[in-house]
Amino acid sequence: MTLQDAIDFCQLAIETTTAIQRFSDGVLMDPGDITGVGGPIDMAVITYDKGFTWLNRKHLNFKSKTGDVEVDLEDLPSLEN
Repeated sequence: MTLQDAIDFCQLAIETTTAIQRFSDGVLMDPGDITGVGGPIDMAVITYDKGFTWLNRKHLNFKSKTGDVEVDLEDLPSLEN
C-alpha cells in the first residue's frame, strides 16, 4: 500500500464512522443522540525521512478578555526534555 492509499483509507474510515453515527442509537434510544466523532479532521503522517508532517489541521480559536485568540499548534512549546 502506498502512503497516499493509507492516507485515503484513513480519511475514508473517519468519514464513514461520522456518517454511520448519524444513524446509531444513543443512550436514550434517540438516533444520533451522542456523537463521538465529527467536525474538521486533523490528519498527519510520520515518515522516517520527514518525521511528523501535518496534512490537515484545524485552527483552535477561543475568546479571551482581550478578544479572539487563535492558537497555532506549530508554535506550542515542546514536551520533550
